[in-house]
Amino acid sequence: MEYSIKGKLSFSDYKDFLLASLIYKKHRLIILILCCAFITYQFVSTVLKTSNVLTAIIELFPLIILILIYFVIFKVFTKRTYKTDSIMQQEMIYTFSEKGICWSTERGSFNYKISDFRKFIFSKKLIAIYISNRKAILIPRHFFESKEQEEKIELFIKENYMNSIKE
Repeated sequence: MEYSIKGKLSFSDYKDFLLASLIYKKHRLIILILCCAFITYQFVSTVLKTSNVLTAIIELFPLIILILIYFVIFKVFTKRTYKTDSIMQQEMIYTFSEKGICWSTERGSFNYKISDFRKFIFSKKLIAIYISNRKAILIPRHFFESKEQEEKIELFIKENYMNSIKE
């Protein structure tokens, strides 16, 4: 059985993938939680020491600025990565079969075998099938023509690709 879908990957889709990959990678999530806990601890301890919220905010100001700079730099690099990858901006056609996935654009095509798949992420906005630690096949959910097609392909991926990797 084969299924085909097509669509164009938007910058928003790319950002959704980066967010999903951040959340689903346990070590990154733990670091993020620890940073948030540290910031909260610093803020509460400063407020308790000085009994003045304004002083606590002033003491946390450099940290807040660093966090804002991080998000601005992250957005700039993300946008630059997306804009410089011309293949990512073309219409893509994915064909799912029992042997793997055929990914094609107007420039060419590539066949991924089931043995190439490393990890799967199913989020609300996309499906990511990792080929390596840093590369994934991104399938935004808006590529599907209907909810029924989306459910069939997701089930197909789980039954044929995920189960094959565990063996």
